[in-house]
Amino acid sequence: MLRHNFSRRKSYSLPARYFRATLAVWLFIIVIVTCNSNDPVTGTEPIAGLYVATTFTEPGQLNGGVGILANGGILTARLGSNYEVEGRLLIPDNIGSNFAPTDMSFSGEFNLNGDTLRFLNTQTFLDRDLYQFLVSDTRLENLFLDPRSAITIILDKQQ
Repeated sequence: MLRHNFSRRKSYSLPARYFRATLAVWLFIIVIVTCNSNDPVTGTEPIAGLYVATTFTEPGQLNGGVGILANGGILTARLGSNYEVEGRLLIPDNIGSNFAPTDMSFSGEFNLNGDTLRFLNTQTFLDRDLYQFLVSDTRLENLFLDPRSAITIILDKQQ
């Protein structure tokens, strides 16, 4: 008959104890490094501020496209930390734009989903699903959701 002595503790050799201690230290270091004490930035604080269009072009009524800004147009947007936006949109008359001429101040909201920003309730063309913006560092750049569209809008954050 086979008997087991369960009361006897197993002792580890010196190399095995050294390996276990080293492994424990490395695991501790990995946990400390990956659990950085700096909390990730959340909300709209990193993107809040004034943005001014540096590029605003569209296909226009004639071949070659229309540079809205080159023809005296303006597009600004001030993003608030409370998901509110206000700005100005000026599209001059008689420049061959597909957009209706307008000079208006607007206010509304914006939605931030990951790195994609969308304007809401501004009563401008920016409310359409077509105009979503990629947020990167200090820039908002429209995403091309309609492959037939050649509209380019880039807004740079002012310091």
